[in-house]
Amino acid sequence: MRLLLSGAIVLLGALALSVGCGGIGGGESDAGGLIAGIVEAEPSLVEKLTGKEQLHVVAQSPEGETVALQAIQTLRFPADFCISAANRITATGPIPETVMLSAYLSLDNAVVAEGAYTESVTWGREQVPIRLSARGVLSGIREDSAGGGGEIRGTVRLSPKMEYVEQEKDILYIIVRDAEGKTLSVSRPYRSPSFPMEFVLNRGQTMMGTLPEGREVFLIARLDRDGNALASPGDLESAVTQGPVRLGETGVEIILDRVIETQ
Repeated sequence: MRLLLSGAIVLLGALALSVGCGGIGGGESDAGGLIAGIVEAEPSLVEKLTGKEQLHVVAQSPEGETVALQAIQTLRFPADFCISAANRITATGPIPETVMLSAYLSLDNAVVAEGAYTESVTWGREQVPIRLSARGVLSGIREDSAGGGGEIRGTVRLSPKMEYVEQEKDILYIIVRDAEGKTLSVSRPYRSPSFPMEFVLNRGQTMMGTLPEGREVFLIARLDRDGNALASPGDLESAVTQGPVRLGETGVEIILDRVIETQ
């Protein structure tokens, strides 16, 4: 089962890894507990690491909705991971009892390796193995954008009412949702963004999920201030100003216009 379209499992450095499973008490998954495991990488991939990569471990529902995402910024292979309800991202409703796990490694906003565990996993499972394989970073992007109509282009701007001082850990994500609020896709991370910032969404540049053809979708931008993908107090968030969009549209504007106050 392919969980992440055109890549979504990546990024590791050759640094010491420290991963915890804190914050579970009172915020456990509806199914209970956590999922822990190890991300391994092909020796040829490890040899090429620069130390600037980042690893993300992704949990998705059986229907393909992103449930939780753990970002690991300092690590070495094999890399331990521990994902729980504390890592919940944009899922709506109860967390499913079983999820599909995958991981991706990125460098300079491009996916350089990916992998997935092929079976569904229940909460409480430990020692789940995920193995990363290197991929051609640009080939999928060229194929998906060929012929036009396979992407959405636009600009993320800051609302004039927002007071914003750039921080070193700032990461911008663009989230694609359907009319019911279900997350369909999440963009690759845009690190240290400068506003106004132009963006392109296509199958080669999404971090996870799919970009549906022929359907109206809604784009949400979130500026994470603490270096991971979780919505946290102090993050900035937005919505598309002109409403739903489709693949092939350009000139889309997203305005960061509110500060997240509670999780």
